[in-house]
Formats: sequence, C-alpha cells, structure tokens
Amino acid sequence: TLYLKMRALSSLTRGMVTSRASTYAKPSLDLINTNQAPVTYEENSAVVYEAFITPDEEESIVKDVMKRMRRRRYEQGHWDAVITNYKEIQLMPELLSDGSQSILRKVHSHLEQTHFSEENLVTDFTGEKVPFQWLPCHAIDLQKRGEITAHVDSVKFSGYIVAGLSLLSPSIMRLKPAALTEIDDGNDGIYNTTQENEDSIDKSDIFKTKSLEGAGHVDLFLPTCSLYVLSGVARYKYTHEILACGSTFQSQKKNDKEARPEKINVTREQRLSVIFRDEKRSF
Repeated sequence: TLYLKMRALSSLTRGMVTSRASTYAKPSLDLINTNQAPVTYEENSAVVYEAFITPDEEESIVKDVMKRMRRRRYEQGHWDAVITNYKEIQLMPELLSDGSQSILRKVHSHLEQTHFSEENLVTDFTGEKVPFQWLPCHAIDLQKRGEITAHVDSVKFSGYIVAGLSLLSPSIMRLKPAALTEIDDGNDGIYNTTQENEDSIDKSDIFKTKSLEGAGHVDLFLPTCSLYVLSGVARYKYTHEILACGSTFQSQKKNDKEARPEKINVTREQRLSVIFRDEKRSF
C-alpha cells in the first residue's frame, strides 16, 4: 500500500521510535538548529516532540484521513500562493474513527497542559478569564513536488498556537523573520535589531516578500510521528515553510542515545500533516 511504501522510505530518518509515545514528553532539543537564529528569536517559541504518536497510531489516522481525501483532486495553487500541489480537508470529529478522535484529543490535552498558562488567557469585560477553544483541525496532503512557502498563519481567526502532526514522510521546517506585510500588529520587536545584524538585512525585501531575507533562520527537523508547536514569537513574528526534497538538516546537539547523524539529507516524499489551532480570543 501507499502507506507502507512511505513508511519504509522514511525509516532511515525516523530515529528510534518508542513503542509507547508519552503524551507529556519533553521537546527534542536536537531537532532544532538555532545556529543561524536572529537576535529576535525566542528559543522556547518553537519546539518539536519526537515520536509523539506511535507508528500504529500514525497508520490509523493516515488511513482515516486519506479515505476522506480520496475523491479530491490535488490543487495546483492556493488563493494566497503559499501552497501548491496539495489536498486539504477539515477534520470533523464526528466523521472520524474512534482511534483518530483519540489522537486529536491526545494532542489537544498535551497542548493545554504544556503550552497554555494563565498569561495566555484573555480577560473579558467582567474581569473573568476566558477559556480557550479549539478550531476544527484540518489535514494537508502535500505531494513530493508540492511546496509550502514562507508565510505567517492568519491571526484573524486563530490564536496563540499553531501545531502539527507530521505523517508519512520526514521534512524540514524553516523559520525566518517575517516581513512587515506579514505581521498583523506592525513592527513591534522584529525590526528593533542590534548593530550586529543590522547590516545583514536586505531592507528592500521588507515590502516585497513574506519573510525578511538575510536576517537569519531556524530549522526544525520533523520526523514522522512528531509534533511541532509554534507559539509566541515563532507563531506571530516568524514565517514558516517546508523545505524542498533533498534539503539537509544540520543537527545542533548530538544525541548519544539514538546516535542521530549530525547531517540528515531529507528525501521528502508525500507528506501528510494534521494542523491544530486555538480560536482567537479578544475583548
């Protein structure tokens, strides 16, 4: 089957996936390279949890999602020109299997327990804290030749968190400082640069592209079964994109237990991702 072929192709870069994935596992520090990070980047704003779900859980949700996508055709482009050669659906819980619903609840529970605090809650006109709500999840099936280019997810409806389960194929996500046109609330923080990186920024790109070229970047390696989470600076002030097939991830920290190679050449095949966002709250 397609799933079994993809699973075999990604086995070399999967790492040692445990038989049971911990819901409240710690982030895998060696999956993020901040060697070229700009001074504005905040390290805890982007994290990756390796082996967040088990291979059996991956197989279950892939089958469920693909079954609902099979009658859709691959789209050549999106209205905002960010993504090409893809299928996308919204995942309504009542239409999913019990196993897939359990996986979505597992991710929601983890994010609620580890990435939300009192300071993330909005206060209404009575002074009461407003509990957050989850938007419906959606899934993106990206072909091998497909692209997800640099962008900041819209803040019109979604809030503090953008997270995703990576399925079928490993990939590399790159974060870059966002251009002014991509930042909802102006230039707070991003362009208050130090002299150290002031000269490296190509200011002619500020109003031409979605990301600020020449200002540095952060790479996230996303093995299959992993969960990435963007919040704070990484969510609002940085663009994210999926690098092309054949890109190389340079490991920043050596992982002795799993003996991960220092350089990983990622042959990205068909990639399926399930995206999680909280609802925007404002008063």
